Formats: sequence, C-alpha cells, structure tokens
Amino acid sequence: MKLDDLCEVIDRQEIPSVDARDHPAREVILAMRAAVTAAVRDDEFLADCLNYELDLLERRVPRRGLVPFYTLPALGIRFAFGYWPPGHNAGAHEHTAWTITAVCRNELEVQTFHREESYRQQALVPKNLFHAPAGQVGFIYEPCIHDPHNPTDRWSLSLHVTSPRDGERADGDPCLRLLEDLRTPRLPDDVPYSSVLRARDRQASRANLQADGGWPPRRVRQRG
Repeated sequence: MKLDDLCEVIDRQEIPSVDARDHPAREVILAMRAAVTAAVRDDEFLADCLNYELDLLERRVPRRGLVPFYTLPALGIRFAFGYWPPGHNAGAHEHTAWTITAVCRNELEVQTFHREESYRQQALVPKNLFHAPAGQVGFIYEPCIHDPHNPTDRWSLSLHVTSPRDGERADGDPCLRLLEDLRTPRLPDDVPYSSVLRARDRQASRANLQADGGWPPRRVRQRG
C-alpha cells in the first residue's frame, strides 16, 4: 500500500470540502480509521510516507509541532509524523475537530480529560489513560482534551491524520486558560535527550537572530 492508495479510500468517503463548515459523520471517521489501521501496519506505506517527509526536510521547512508532509488539496486533510523522544509528552491540549492518530513504532500512553468538567472547574480533570502500542490507531470525533506521552526509554513515531478545521473555535466558546500554560512539550530533566533539545533550541534562536542581523549582539557605546 502507498499513500496514494489511502488517499483514494479517503476520497471515496462523504467528506465535506476544505471550504465547507460541516463535519463528516462519525461513520466516515470510523471508516477512515480502519483504512489508516491497515495502512500503518504495512511497511511499504510507512516507507512511502517517509519519502514525503524526507522531501519536506530537504526543503528545510521550519518545524514546530506537527508539520504536514502532505495535504489532500480538495479536502484539506493533513498527514504528519509525530516524533517522541524518551519520556516526552505533548502537554495537555484540545482538539476541536476530528483526528486520527496511529502509533507506527514503539508505543505511547494517552491521558484524556473530562472536557466539560475541566472547563467548569478551570482545572484538568483526568478521565481515561490509554496504552497505545505500535499498530494501534485511535480517533477523536467530539472535541477532546488529551496529553500523549512516551513512557519508554526509546523513541516513538506516530502518524496524524487531521481535519482542516481542527483548532477552530466557535464564537462564544469558553476558554480554559490552563491549556495555554501546558502547550509547550516537556521532558523530564533526567532524560538525556532533554539537554539535546535545549541546545537545539538555543542554536535555532541564535540562527534566527543572525538572520535578522541581531547576532552577535552589538556593543553599545556608553556616553560619558
């Protein structure tokens, strides 16, 4: 199976166009989940997707969060890989439209939260903890708050198929301010890769300053 084969299956579903305001029926998401499950268990499919990902990396597209390696033009459905260092978690965050997530390598744990109760209390209220080994595919249909986590000492890889409307909020929707403070992924201090990530962030910040002409810092002449 190739990525094109999965896209053909998706194209045959009754999915609103990228400009439509409607969401697909739950049965449609379940059908897509079944197709994604068959796909991620096929190494040929994963290798094909990784070729798209390598093309993206060669273009040096800035990466922060999930960066789609392919988007279905008419439907706006996005495909992206998630990379999970040992001990890494995404931070609790909310999805406002459907998503399908597959674990491709190693495993993840996913903590979900009672959305309505969390909004009412303005604090995260735990709901379920799901163990997701390689080959496991989950989905979100109703708006949901969750926090995926790699509990192991090895890297994990996930595939994300997401609605173009994920992240949209309707006018008048309540706000859970706590989520804004938890959006930054976190690594335990005792995980070796955490120092690598911090060094990479420092280098990226320095490179951005160089590009803007702000590095090295200019010496300021004092008057006196």
